[in-house]
Amino acid sequence: MSFTIVIEHAGTIRVVLEPDAQTLAELKGLRSDVASLRTQILTNQGATMTAFERLTQEVTETRGIIASSNALLAGLSAYIRANVSDQAALNALADSLDTGQAEAAAAIAANPIPGEVVVEPPPPPEGGTGEPE
Repeated sequence: MSFTIVIEHAGTIRVVLEPDAQTLAELKGLRSDVASLRTQILTNQGATMTAFERLTQEVTETRGIIASSNALLAGLSAYIRANVSDQAALNALADSLDTGQAEAAAAIAANPIPGEVVVEPPPPPEGGTGEPE
């Protein structure tokens, strides 16, 4: 790599750096490489953000489903207990639903996503054994 330095003097000094043909070609090649790397980085960044946004949406949806199913099971158990004529049979059904909810919570707690807080499953409901029927 070499440069030619031209100094002109006509009241002011002007310095001109003129690279030789090989240096100029190397600089153009480097410029092209940098432009290509920039394009790759931007492409990868876009793909990563798209994947991250999709994963975030999936996690949000899954958490919503889990919360909804737990609320449904808890509400269904309470509704059945409050509105029955064959209390013993419906209490057994409600206990079974409570057990399903506890099992789902235990399965989630046993398989946490790395870095998340582990939540202990709820205790069995009052009057229930916590054991499947």
